[in-house]
Amino acid sequence: MKVLLPLVVLMAVIATVPGTLAKTRASAESTPTATPTLPTHTRWGDSNCDDNIHPDDAVALLVFILGLPALSQIEPCPNVGSEHRLGGEVIYGDIFCDGAVDLGDALGLLKHAAELYVFTGIDCYPIGASVGD
Repeated sequence: MKVLLPLVVLMAVIATVPGTLAKTRASAESTPTATPTLPTHTRWGDSNCDDNIHPDDAVALLVFILGLPALSQIEPCPNVGSEHRLGGEVIYGDIFCDGAVDLGDALGLLKHAAELYVFTGIDCYPIGASVGD
């Protein structure tokens, strides 16, 4: 039941906002700045830094994709879509390490929250893995 409402929200987003499938890091770039490192004890897929992977993490990605104001999060927490160093450059919220925060990432988090297996790829962290400095 916990996953049902976010799935309905996700289906509504897909149905009503065609063409809004990804928001890449290029849209957020304006001037070059130093890339920060991730805080300690960050979990891969934990969009709001509450140390849990729940459907609200997927909702945070959807909010970012739609360009809406960000949801509240526990600070210090990277903003979804921001770049960070983690053995290379990563985009916070890019669960599958494909260079963009998109609906696939949100679906991956929802599947994980429903306790379904999610393979993020051989070059990416598993959802829930501890990452950071």
